[in-house]
Amino acid sequence: APKGSTTLIQLFDLPDGVGITGYFADILLPELPEGESFDLDNLLTGGVIALMGKPFSPDEIPEPSTWALLLLGAAGLLYWRKKNA
Repeated sequence: APKGSTTLIQLFDLPDGVGITGYFADILLPELPEGESFDLDNLLTGGVIALMGKPFSPDEIPEPSTWALLLLGAAGLLYWRKKNA
């Protein structure tokens, strides 16, 4: 089964040998699309929030021809803008 993506967000870094105790009273995080979630297990000890993504399917990855058309369109817009400037 395909695995989802994980993005780590380092909020703070503690020097070696320094630890903190306690808890966060409130953590306000944005809503995520379906299939994505936050992992806060290492927030207090390591200052890391992990953003867990949904598994992706090959159908969601654009084909090379799609990228080529997108780049060609962007180049055309840049040329048109330069020509009319």
